[in-house]
Amino acid sequence: MTERVLGGRYRLRDRIGDGGMGTVWAAVDETLRRDVAVKEVRIPEGPAPEARRRLVERARREARAASLVDHPNVVTVHDVVVEDDRPWIVMELVGGESLARMVETRGPRRPEHVAHLGLKLLDALEAAHARGVVHRDVKPSNVLIDRDRVVLTDFGIAGIDGDAGLTGTGEFTGSPGYTAPEVLRERPAGPASDLWALGATLYTAVEGRAPFQRDTPMATLGAVLTEEPTPPRHAGSLAPLLWHLLQKDPAERMRPDAARQVLRNVAAGLPSGLRDPVVSPPASRRRVLVPVVASAGVIAVLAGAAFALTGGEERKAVADPPRTPPPSSAPSPPSVTPTTAPKPEPLDLCALLTEDQIGRLVPGEPRTERDTDSCSWVARGRGLTVTHRARATPDRLPGSSTEAHTEFLQARREQARPGTRVWHWSEMGVPPVVRATSTAARTAPGVGAEAFAYDVVKGSKPFDKSVVTFRSGIHVLEVELAYARGTATPGDAVRAARLVAQNVEKRS
Repeated sequence: MTERVLGGRYRLRDRIGDGGMGTVWAAVDETLRRDVAVKEVRIPEGPAPEARRRLVERARREARAASLVDHPNVVTVHDVVVEDDRPWIVMELVGGESLARMVETRGPRRPEHVAHLGLKLLDALEAAHARGVVHRDVKPSNVLIDRDRVVLTDFGIAGIDGDAGLTGTGEFTGSPGYTAPEVLRERPAGPASDLWALGATLYTAVEGRAPFQRDTPMATLGAVLTEEPTPPRHAGSLAPLLWHLLQKDPAERMRPDAARQVLRNVAAGLPSGLRDPVVSPPASRRRVLVPVVASAGVIAVLAGAAFALTGGEERKAVADPPRTPPPSSAPSPPSVTPTTAPKPEPLDLCALLTEDQIGRLVPGEPRTERDTDSCSWVARGRGLTVTHRARATPDRLPGSSTEAHTEFLQARREQARPGTRVWHWSEMGVPPVVRATSTAARTAPGVGAEAFAYDVVKGSKPFDKSVVTFRSGIHVLEVELAYARGTATPGDAVRAARLVAQNVEKRS
């Protein structure tokens, strides 16, 4: 096979990759004496003549779509050769590795690095959209990185303004976890759909997993349609942008110009620059068998008819989705500050309660213990700690309330279910090891902008504690009240957290 010559000029050499749609070969163009890549489009066994025709037409469409976009961050397609009744796409040979492979082998990338990648991909997508081309399959395996060059590849299911659709009856194309919700519902796909997929791709790069990743393709698609993305843990100042790009309503997604400014800020190591957008808490997560808002074609997908995962790559159905013209631009997003945002003053945690308040909450003669990200007051049989969850050092603070909201969601997710806790606090007389049961998180009304509480009770020693986590502006704080059993209640912890939140608001 490696000695095969296509079209009398393209000599195949080495197999360099396998994807859902075929095999990619390194080859030599013997006419122009240059290295090229050749994608051998895979054709299923015994396809109907109409299905084979659509496959060949798709290859021609990929070549046409890519050729319409002359941009350094878009792969260049040179030719399409049809031999043995199958298409072969000849394109430039890009070195390096895919973003998917990079994350798999080297782990999640730093937010600054991901923001740099995002700028290049955004440029590529805007160039495509300007020519009426919607990519429709932006995902990490279709992003190649060769030193400083970032290249978007695989326009095989792209929609081209003015072209007829290629989808057969009941067929659907796309990739689980990277297909925008409106496309799953068979609504018109446009530039905003690509921006959603860009958000999912950047999320994967910085977190090491897709935002809606589940155990099966069906569960993943259901999550895309009905659930909020898993709160990112490593995205830092990139988190607000991911939130805005992954909105389920295309009209609510951030526009490219605003997204570009955020990416520039993050790439430079600055806060995101987003000015406190209003973020609604996510709806409670629930399991769904088939989203009732989905069309019949999507239900077929959710039943597993259109996707098969093999070799770590998504296999896609053999026909293109209907061609639809790009929709008009989305409304203006939250404004973005293009320069360094003012650095918020870190809270003095030990000043968030008055002496009188501390005396009521921790009876006796409490000692104050100050740490980098916490302050504690402890006496015999009682201890109170205020911890800033979003601050590992005094200088690390979220850049906006959106980032703080993401931190809050992560904290609540960690306490979503009951469990077992082991704790001690020798200064207040708690033995070295107390093994106890922690309750699931419950909403704590009237504390900051949003709050939840849980208890650690029924321990092996006569001590309990209650914990309240809340967000106020850009701050996410945890108030922990530990006490000898019977001397305080979970309500006392909520009242302590409410006092702390009120004092935080006065200082904001």
